[in-house]
Amino acid sequence: MKKIWILSCLAVCLFPQFAEAQTDREPIRVGVHGLTHDHVHGLLRQIDKGEIRLVGIAEPNQELAKRYAKKYGIEESLLYTENKYELESRNSTSADIKGVKLADRPYPYQDPIAYLAAVLRGNVKPEKNNLSSLENNRIVVEILAAAIESARTGETVVLSK
Repeated sequence: MKKIWILSCLAVCLFPQFAEAQTDREPIRVGVHGLTHDHVHGLLRQIDKGEIRLVGIAEPNQELAKRYAKKYGIEESLLYTENKYELESRNSTSADIKGVKLADRPYPYQDPIAYLAAVLRGNVKPEKNNLSSLENNRIVVEILAAAIESARTGETVVLSK
């Protein structure tokens, strides 16, 4: 049952056109960290539909951030491009802002290409079920394939164990 619930949530997230519009709910507040992910475009397109309320974009590449702001009609005041290591958080019930400074990640973890090269060379071995592990990525691909099949057929797809 848990797998069906997770698959249903994933399908609604990936294919929002299959979910009924709920006009009585507030849009989901979303902050985006980095604009170099393919799925960012689908997320930002939801702004005009009222599905999400963008609260900020953290992207160190100012040119890229401004280009996306223009393309999707995002106010430049929502762009945070100055320092990729400083984050601000705010509780929805309070005006207090908490600052967090992030430490630089050691080589090769700071760069996905360097990390991949280190894994291929045998210098780094991802732990089982680590976000970058083969096991985890196989599960992700299986979930995505099942979500696509479910959306195509309109039927529930049960994942293998």
